[in-house]
Amino acid sequence: EGRASGFDPNVLKFKADTTHRVGNFLQSWKYFHNVSSDIRGQLKFRDHIQTKADSTINGFLKKYNTTRENVTVIGIHVRRGDMVNHGFGYQVATKEYFEKAVALFNNYSSPLFVVCTNDLAWSKANIPKSSKVEFVSGNSPEVDMAVMASCDHVITSVGSYGWWAGWLSNGTVTYYKWPAREGSGLRSAYSSDYMDYFYPHWIGL
Repeated sequence: EGRASGFDPNVLKFKADTTHRVGNFLQSWKYFHNVSSDIRGQLKFRDHIQTKADSTINGFLKKYNTTRENVTVIGIHVRRGDMVNHGFGYQVATKEYFEKAVALFNNYSSPLFVVCTNDLAWSKANIPKSSKVEFVSGNSPEVDMAVMASCDHVITSVGSYGWWAGWLSNGTVTYYKWPAREGSGLRSAYSSDYMDYFYPHWIGL
């Protein structure tokens, strides 16, 4: 594999009579796009995780005296923490990005935003509150991912955790267009236009 977050067609050129060990990151949708429906069928959360995620969302619905059929649930992933001061070239999604993404989804019918984050204080201070916004806290990482995957649409930030949450939701997904600092080691892990990593129908902001 040439790039950690890029597509290398040579990885798929296996000889039928040879055993291969595939490693590294393989962080490109192009590796599995043709079998995505099969993968969605296999990547299911364990019952106790999905039950907790459903309970989290249902609790917010109850707060607003509404049902899932009457709202559009949008997950927001805010990853900061380990990436804020990382020296490899990571960049975190900005306040302006989240403002644009929330504005986009405010055009949807009865939006309810559900925020999962590793920086609750920053998120509460910077996520726009022009609509119904709820913050998830106290859950394990796997439950938070199940919450976002259960949303109708997802606003991702940076990192593969949010990427998979967006992909699993199978709805409209926005992403931060500058996840890596130009000239950094991390930037070299992506293709020149990032499109080996981000789906072409996802919305970059």
